[in-house]
Amino acid sequence: MSELQKQVMEIIEEMPEENLKVLVNFMQIFVQSKNKPLPVAHSVKKASKRIGIAEGEELYAPDYDIDEYNGEIAKMFGVV
Repeated sequence: MSELQKQVMEIIEEMPEENLKVLVNFMQIFVQSKNKPLPVAHSVKKASKRIGIAEGEELYAPDYDIDEYNGEIAKMFGVV
């Protein structure tokens, strides 16, 4: 086993389970051969579609004060 492979194994052994799932998904998407797909682990779910807006997209004007009505909202829920 090469030194690089040993380093990879050390890193993988210390990874939490959730990170291992992400790594397996990454490998399935980017590393697998087109002709020979990697076996899918039973505990790994397929990545779900993103819900919400795309990163970096703005839905309101830059000068809009998003906290402007916090007091009124708090009153509606009996906080104030």
